[in-house]
Amino acid sequence: MGLFGKDFTFYDLLDRQADLACKTAQAFGQLAAEIHRAGELVGQIQLLERKADEVTHELANRIDATFVTPLDKEDLHALSSGLDDITDAIEAAAAARQLRTYAKHCCRRTVG
Repeated sequence: MGLFGKDFTFYDLLDRQADLACKTAQAFGQLAAEIHRAGELVGQIQLLERKADEVTHELANRIDATFVTPLDKEDLHALSSGLDDITDAIEAAAAARQLRTYAKHCCRRTVG
């Protein structure tokens, strides 16, 4: 990378974050349609969220280590944080959905 921020890795990392957020949303859509696969799909969502967190940390470290970035550092952090918030929210919703399904089945067994 040169002195004037010609490292395009930032764009690649943001693109990876966006791709992981999209895949996480698609998996959540499958969860909504195929609740019988909850365990598998929630596991997939959790894996995607962990991968997204890794990319978020990699991007944050690169931003902090770079003197001149192609975009303002605060803007890069805000974009990255927003994408991370998406995957975090989807993971939380998937976990809540799985818990609700589990509780529903447990109640049926204890009542019936």
